[in-house]
Amino acid sequence: MLHELRKLRKKHGYTQEDMAKKLEISPQLFSFIEREEVRLTYNMAINIANLFDVTPDQIFLSDVSNGIGSIVDDTGTDGS
Repeated sequence: MLHELRKLRKKHGYTQEDMAKKLEISPQLFSFIEREEVRLTYNMAINIANLFDVTPDQIFLSDVSNGIGSIVDDTGTDGS
């Protein structure tokens, strides 16, 4: 996830602060998201993907086969 999200953000010319404003979150939280220091809710994953006109899978599930990356449902669980 880290690589894809950062790559898309930079490709579109956005700073972390720009992304935070667009998502209505703090810049610190966006930084945590980009560095995978917090688990995303499904809704936040959708909101981020919509900004880039891609699917959440294209950003957040690209590394799942390697055991990296995780999205939680809005109840705070990973669905297991």
